[in-house]
Amino acid sequence: METTTGLPSTGGAVDGPRATGRSRRLLERCLAHPVLVTLFVALLVRVTAAVLINRLHAGVLIPDEHQYVDLAASVARGDGADAWFPGYGQLLYQTTFPFTGTVAFLFQHIGPYRILAQLVAAVAGAGTAAAVAQLALEAVPRRYALAAGLLAAVFPSQVLWSSVALRESAVWLGLAVMAVALAAAARRPDARGVLISLAALFLALVMLARLREQTFVVAAWAAALALIFCRPKRAAWMQRGAVLAMVVLIPVWAGYGYAGFSLVQRAVPGLGTTRANLADGAQSAIVKPPPPTATTAPATPTPPPAAPRGAAQTLLDDSVAPSIRHLPAGLFAVTLRPVPGEPIRNADTAFSELENLGWYLLYVLAACGIVMGRRHRRLAFAAIVTVGVLLSGALYEGNVGTAFRHRGQVLWALLVLAAVGLHEIVQRRSIKAQDGR
Repeated sequence: METTTGLPSTGGAVDGPRATGRSRRLLERCLAHPVLVTLFVALLVRVTAAVLINRLHAGVLIPDEHQYVDLAASVARGDGADAWFPGYGQLLYQTTFPFTGTVAFLFQHIGPYRILAQLVAAVAGAGTAAAVAQLALEAVPRRYALAAGLLAAVFPSQVLWSSVALRESAVWLGLAVMAVALAAAARRPDARGVLISLAALFLALVMLARLREQTFVVAAWAAALALIFCRPKRAAWMQRGAVLAMVVLIPVWAGYGYAGFSLVQRAVPGLGTTRANLADGAQSAIVKPPPPTATTAPATPTPPPAAPRGAAQTLLDDSVAPSIRHLPAGLFAVTLRPVPGEPIRNADTAFSELENLGWYLLYVLAACGIVMGRRHRRLAFAAIVTVGVLLSGALYEGNVGTAFRHRGQVLWALLVLAAVGLHEIVQRRSIKAQDGR
């Protein structure tokens, strides 16, 4: 058969249904394994990004990468952490060990190649995306869980920060694993499943204790509060007792006191100074450090690139009252800035402003998920830790750039809660439409 142009027919009327059938089967397969599909896509995207960054950009892409790569290389050579920065190197190595120690191990056995550190971050980022899909399955149908996981897999800033040599994605993974473990412990009817979940929770807490101390304490407290809402069905006292023991005793092992109270007591009186030091020299400072005065502390040795800000640390009024007054401005900066319309200082600011539009939508949907989907008690940890991380960041963050990066700690939770919110909205609209017929 020929067409009006004289060319043989391609049988498009047949190919169309065939293509549609193949697409449907592919979708069905993806929906059958949302966690694995999410893991594959997230890992593929991050490994590709890591390789491209490594090949196309000489040196590190983000200055903070230097400290992890150089420190790990020093340890791998056998020089030790303090050889990299006397008096600070060992402390940094201990407080970032799950990431830096892994990189040092790879450097020692393979070679000091930056791409290895990037791949460690990529694996952690992909694991976080898979945890999003797994946690979302606790409350929404598979298609919503898959959508949430895939969004985590391709979310621009998450891809960037988990494709470079930074510990950020390891922090996300620890928090997301805690959420999955707590939900599974509350759901599983068998003792073996409960023990596996509690073991995962233990490992996640230990990992966070050596990655970012303030996030660890917030996560530990959030886990304790989540017990009130989870209501485990069986072996409730064993589960609650085990979680509370971890929350109280793991901080002691980490040197933060019972339930982390010693760390809080040390940190709260220095919040003003912490904000000022993080604002020192930053183009996007949230607070304006006062000029150095006679109260300025003695200067420390000149740090290597990306070491703690401020060679001379300015001491401020560190009473609790100024931090409370700063809370609204800090919360606005941590959650919403840079807002569209702010002066664009560089490409990073423009990128952040554009991505923030997606964050704003996630906030709204996540709030709907918390309110409308409150029956999903196993997601309590995700909601509590999100609020806790944002509030703590509002108190100590000193510049918008770092605050924007640290905000990524809660994106996994927002995506899960937003999936719940979107599902509830669609479901209620569908019920109303059926009632109106």
